[in-house]
Amino acid sequence: MTTELKKLFSWKYAGILVGVKLGMAAVAYGLYRAGLDPSSFAFGR
Repeated sequence: MTTELKKLFSWKYAGILVGVKLGMAAVAYGLYRAGLDPSSFAFGR
């Protein structure tokens, strides 16, 4: 029973990591499409 729980947790954790990375990529792509360069975007203005 503990092995099933570990498999579920690892899949859930992997899913969260992939989701976060995809979200960050989507934000960077959105900035690029809007005409802003994400690599040189200044937040201090």
